[in-house]
Amino acid sequence: MPTPFGYALCRQLTRTVRLFCLGAFLLTCHATLQSHADVLRLRNGINLEGEWLNPNETPLNNYIFKTPEGTQVTFAAEEVEKVTVPSDLDSKYLRAVAKMPETAAAHWKMYEICRSQKMQDRADFHLRQVVRLDPDHKEARNKLGYTKDEQGRWVTQDEFLEKGGYVYRGRSWVTQQESELLEYLEQTDNARRQWKHDLQRWRRQLDGRAGAEAQQNILSINDPAAIESLSWLLGREDVPQYRRWYLEVLNRFVDNGATQALVNTALQDPDQEVRELCVGYLKGDRQSYAIVAATSSLKGNEPALINRAAYLLEQLNGQSGIRQLINALTVTKHTIVNTPGTQAGFEKGGGGGLGFSQGGGKVRHTEVFENTGVLEALRTMTEQDFGYDKSAWRAWYIQSQTPAQVNLRRDP
Repeated sequence: MPTPFGYALCRQLTRTVRLFCLGAFLLTCHATLQSHADVLRLRNGINLEGEWLNPNETPLNNYIFKTPEGTQVTFAAEEVEKVTVPSDLDSKYLRAVAKMPETAAAHWKMYEICRSQKMQDRADFHLRQVVRLDPDHKEARNKLGYTKDEQGRWVTQDEFLEKGGYVYRGRSWVTQQESELLEYLEQTDNARRQWKHDLQRWRRQLDGRAGAEAQQNILSINDPAAIESLSWLLGREDVPQYRRWYLEVLNRFVDNGATQALVNTALQDPDQEVRELCVGYLKGDRQSYAIVAATSSLKGNEPALINRAAYLLEQLNGQSGIRQLINALTVTKHTIVNTPGTQAGFEKGGGGGLGFSQGGGKVRHTEVFENTGVLEALRTMTEQDFGYDKSAWRAWYIQSQTPAQVNLRRDP
């Protein structure tokens, strides 16, 4: 049997082994956890961890510091930049860790405590220790973002998505196709911004000594990414000749954005020659789109815009817009007019004079506009003429759209 001395020796060895394991554990933690000892930072950038022995000494002419190895060092006050002392919570945590057994259950409990105290870095550390000691700990794996793949192996969410063909882009995982689309859109957006910058610069140069070079730069554009910026510049241009140059470039692109810019100019540009240029550009491949856009513009109540839309339909032979043209033959506009009036009441001064008046107010004024451009378009496109009589035009339209009756009876 072991002697009392043997029991004492065993207890001492057990204690030594435990302290050794604890020390190894804390050294393992050191790379992950923030330091919980006093940290002395010298002005030369060196950091020392240990125990500050004279924090309450006044005046503080020097700092006495003891390293974990037991070495005591004294530094002059001017050598020290600052000393960081752990909080009470840090100290309690260290004492708890020193007594904690090296088991998955203990680390899980410490994780929950750290999380409740909002010590997230330490909570994460203990989660990793749980997985190290118990690789199949489901709760810890889930908290760390693990999931099981098709082979039943624990993998991180990133690994799982990457194996599934996803790509990490920006701040999220997307499919390969979506990644390629996002890259294309990003490149296109960058190109559009660059074109706007270049076009603004060339527009400023048009009025200066570099005008000829700027004109050449504009007229040589063949990149669809420039359509948006060209359309933007076109809508803000005051010089008709410059607008013609922008339109010449836009005419190279059979694109809805370019076509819409041409339609807008054909309907709204104040210069008739510019409008006529656009009408010519809209024939051919753009014709169907332009007819739909012009027909839609007939639904407003601005005579100038309506008549220009009718002219565009006439030039494009937009037969599908006839019904809307009939509706747009006349436009009724309502305005509110304030009418003046005199005030009635007793005269001041007590004279007893009484004046009568008819009070003013708001009166609704109605005005009907006959759209000559619409009538001319209808005459040209239908070879009919019912003037501004919408009822007659509608009756003709219904009859023209009704197929002739067919006698299906067979002769005996």
